[in-house]
Amino acid sequence: MTAAAYSDNGLGWMLDDLVGSVPGLRDVTLFSGDGLVLAHSATLGRDDADRLAAGMSGLRSLSSNSGEPTVDGPWRQTVVEFDQTYALLVAAGDGAYLAGRAWAETADVGDIAFALHKLVDRVRAEMASPARVDVGRSA
Repeated sequence: MTAAAYSDNGLGWMLDDLVGSVPGLRDVTLFSGDGLVLAHSATLGRDDADRLAAGMSGLRSLSSNSGEPTVDGPWRQTVVEFDQTYALLVAAGDGAYLAGRAWAETADVGDIAFALHKLVDRVRAEMASPARVDVGRSA
């Protein structure tokens, strides 16, 4: 499968590299704040990436609004534990978020969180998803 077949913005190959280099990491999805898939690893089909992005967008909203920004500071990441997997969610750029899922049996959550944040630090600008503007309305 080519990068164009599963990535709208050309970053799928980078997510594939991450999955291939971090033990236990199952798949990675980059999505906008409103839950639209921007890119995903080849280990995840497009329908599953859409479903994951929508759910993680809701989780991100709940997580980021659960703290007190003036006291706690801005939201940075959320980790969810299931019986068989972990789901990690991190801010990836302006209006964009990165979700990684990992096998609980083989994953080191700290290593995966570190790898996700390191990727974001390297390519934050390319991962940004600026707010959409309504070009159909006249002022």
